[in-house]
Amino acid sequence: YPKILLQGLNYPHIFWSNYSFGFHHATNFSGSWVTDLITTIGWGGFGVAKDSQNNLHFAVINGDSVKYGNNSSGNFTVEKIVAVHAVICGETDLAIDDDDLLHLTYYSFGDTVNIWPDNSEIFYSNNELWDANLFPQNISQNAGEKDIYPGIAAFGIETIFVGWTKMDV
Repeated sequence: YPKILLQGLNYPHIFWSNYSFGFHHATNFSGSWVTDLITTIGWGGFGVAKDSQNNLHFAVINGDSVKYGNNSSGNFTVEKIVAVHAVICGETDLAIDDDDLLHLTYYSFGDTVNIWPDNSEIFYSNNELWDANLFPQNISQNAGEKDIYPGIAAFGIETIFVGWTKMDV
């Protein structure tokens, strides 16, 4: 499914991913639609956000890892791995607070009390944590639950809301 960010009233940025062909971006900023392949990784679940300088940020899943990138240099680049898990990761969401701090959430299977494929857990990180090489925080860790499809909103480092879907296993 696509996600759309607006840069002003007339310039949408559309992002999408498909499991076989990577993570893509399209915009009409130049007056006609231009499509870019950002990276060949991207297993479907991704998060996108725009900061106060109109830089676009993204997080994509690459099997057992979550990778972060942006277009601050003028081109979209994957900058770093922000998490690596024992098995696959799932949908991500990304938010930027009023201080331009990035907040990331996603789900993964099998790192603590849960095992693939029946159980999963929700994780949270921000760019201060991943810049310090700290592993994302497990914020659900409920044995016997499948916690998936997280969403995130942030006002500041102290006001972060994360929600997710809990499925019965």
